[in-house]
Amino acid sequence: MYFFARERNAGAYDPVSYFVAKFLAELPFTLLGPTLYSIIVYWIADLQNEAGHFFIFTATLMLLSVNVVTLGLAISAFAPSMEVASTMGAPFLVIGILFSGYYMYEDSL
Repeated sequence: MYFFARERNAGAYDPVSYFVAKFLAELPFTLLGPTLYSIIVYWIADLQNEAGHFFIFTATLMLLSVNVVTLGLAISAFAPSMEVASTMGAPFLVIGILFSGYYMYEDSL
């Protein structure tokens, strides 16, 4: 992080270029976890035994993982300090908790 702060203060590049470069460098590792997880969990949970459903499940997990990593990188790239980043991330966390499906009526499931 010190390297980024030093280069940012020197005006070498802006946060967007840092964000894009870091995202692309970490993309294979970001997709590895959801892929392994979906391969294991899909069959253990005994979900529908069709290739199309499996790939939709895997793609959904991959997109979710990329979305969360992108949001974290964007907040960290644009926040000037750790305290500001924590404050910026809190509303996204609350929205994620509210719309995750844990707060649903049993009758609507």
